[in-house]
Amino acid sequence: EIANKANKVILAKQEYQKAVDLAPGISWFYHAQGELYRQENNLDLAQAKYQESLNLYPESFWSHLVLGEIYESMNKLYLAYQQYILASFGPRWAFSSDGKVALEKKLAIEIKQKEIIKDSLRKIKDLPNDWEVRANLAKAYIVLGELDKAKEQYKLINEILGKNGISVGG
Repeated sequence: EIANKANKVILAKQEYQKAVDLAPGISWFYHAQGELYRQENNLDLAQAKYQESLNLYPESFWSHLVLGEIYESMNKLYLAYQQYILASFGPRWAFSSDGKVALEKKLAIEIKQKEIIKDSLRKIKDLPNDWEVRANLAKAYIVLGELDKAKEQYKLINEILGKNGISVGG
């Protein structure tokens, strides 16, 4: 049965590639290819196919949602967060149950990052020169789009490392 499923996936990939070759402007074909790669856990190719789908049809709720899930599983939380935002505020999905799923995923990332920020700020009070805590804090700020706060943390990290005789690029 496993061999049969593998053969079906191979055939499906071939058929979708033929479809793309015949009609490269149809976003759904790329979306379907992305899903096949995602099922195989080939996340880099899946990501590329979903992105191709979005290049052709930027309003695709499903492509944004699934691409967000792929980024999240790759621990690219900033990108996942952005995809969930795009999925949840698409024109016809914003008030649907599917749009709610995207909002819930976005909120879960947001809550986790705010927990990291709170925990990091608490740790920094006791260990102001702990550059690793500041790096985690900066990453959380980046995910939430608070880039000025992230830059400030990276500036402080450079100062901390510089005081310890570690050369940092600039």
